[in-house]
Amino acid sequence: MDESDPILDELSRRCHQLLDTRILLAGHELPAPFNVYRLGRVRLVRYDGYLAVYLDRLNYRLTDDMVYAEDGGVHLSSHWPAIYDVLVILRMDMILDDLSAA
Repeated sequence: MDESDPILDELSRRCHQLLDTRILLAGHELPAPFNVYRLGRVRLVRYDGYLAVYLDRLNYRLTDDMVYAEDGGVHLSSHWPAIYDVLVILRMDMILDDLSAA
């Protein structure tokens, strides 16, 4: 049961890459020392080694669901099939980012 899931590995890698390479603006959602990055319906929240990924609901604008959480690189929880929705959004952002840099 110690085998890693390639989908979760990709999600974790992409989320860390976004949080490490983007300028994070201070917002009103969470106070420092949390790092928060919003990309469309996806919200990434990081504090020390803890990472959580949320997906805003379309029908209920003021609610969201936790899709993925890890602490120190160790998987805590995940919500399928919302993981695929988040990955589609992150992949599209990275493709568009690559195209704009070319």
